[in-house]
Amino acid sequence: MTEQSAYQDAIQNAVLIDRSIVGRFWSSGGDNIDLIHRMSTNDLRNMREFEGRRTVLTNANGRIIDLITVINLGDRALILTSPNNGTPIRGYLTRYIFFNDDVKLADAANDLAIVAVVGSQAAAHITSLGADIADLADHSVVTLNDDVLLQKLPALVGASAFQLIGVPEAVAAVVTQLQTKGVTEADQTVFDLLWLEAGYPAPGKEVASDFIPLEVDLWSAVSFSKGCYIGQEIIARMESRGKLAKTLVGLRSETELPVGASLKVNGGRGKVTSSLYSPTHGWISLGLLKPDAIKVGDTVTVTNGGDTLEATLAELPFS
Repeated sequence: MTEQSAYQDAIQNAVLIDRSIVGRFWSSGGDNIDLIHRMSTNDLRNMREFEGRRTVLTNANGRIIDLITVINLGDRALILTSPNNGTPIRGYLTRYIFFNDDVKLADAANDLAIVAVVGSQAAAHITSLGADIADLADHSVVTLNDDVLLQKLPALVGASAFQLIGVPEAVAAVVTQLQTKGVTEADQTVFDLLWLEAGYPAPGKEVASDFIPLEVDLWSAVSFSKGCYIGQEIIARMESRGKLAKTLVGLRSETELPVGASLKVNGGRGKVTSSLYSPTHGWISLGLLKPDAIKVGDTVTVTNGGDTLEATLAELPFS
């Protein structure tokens, strides 16, 4: 199946996407969530069982180390990281476990398979499996059976997104059920494109050490009323002043915009962070620019070495 036909399947129906690249590890013990609470941007106290919350690990300058999701499973928590980042993040957190902390971190990569179900009919297919998703909040989970969790991801443009997380054999059985209902397989590039169309920051692109969480629209993963964490002073100062140095913008263009290319408009400068071709929208990109320079519809000068291109500032999500 070509990438374009898989994309059309997602738009018209739903697709299955192997997400084994997502990092994952267990946090167990009486302080299993407290460790991450004190190390990251969001308030993770009083999480209900099966609730999931996103939070950002930041360095002393408030810049992103990683965006992670914490899912409270009662006696332990499941931590999801950016692709291929499970082991580094587990190692990073381990260095901050104190002698009196009751917490143990353990790899979950071999324990759990992850498959996304994405598309305009994804919710209908998930409901047909017997899952109650009516009140399911983003990032939280419900149980499909003893061996599979269903996680809700943020909504895409005209589509829903979920992840099956569980014992590999059990996830494979659910995948087979969905395939009998006409849900086809697609690769990671389709997920990346749908994510970009929705205007969400992507791991390694916008979710990167160049940026502070607020600059890449991760406000919902930051609490401004919790206790101290590494980088809090910088982030709190940016919020209290109400003025970011840069913010996430959408761009439309006739050709691909090279990632890293410079942006200039209305006296503001920035750079391109993501760029993909959409069968629906043509070439679309994300970038970072000074907020005062942003006016939807304005023409942006894009320079990459000796080449000069043009793009148009666009609303997010792309529609």
